[in-house]
Amino acid sequence: MDGSLDYAILVHTSRDSRINSVAIPGLCTGVGRMQPVICARQMKFAYDEIVLGKKQDFDTFAAAQKYHWNLNPQGMIWTH
Repeated sequence: MDGSLDYAILVHTSRDSRINSVAIPGLCTGVGRMQPVICARQMKFAYDEIVLGKKQDFDTFAAAQKYHWNLNPQGMIWTH
């Protein structure tokens, strides 16, 4: 999934019972120049999958591509 760093943060924190909260900045929105709305969308989907257990299951590669396109319509992180 795009936004793999936010995904990794959530995976790690979900496995460590000592962590009960985490603050995550707008990853890639500074130097990476990712639009904040794309960052937020990626974080929401990572949260849904890791914390809420809404796992994604794609029937085809095209379905996975469409899912990722909806996360980041620019199709890339580095936009300049």
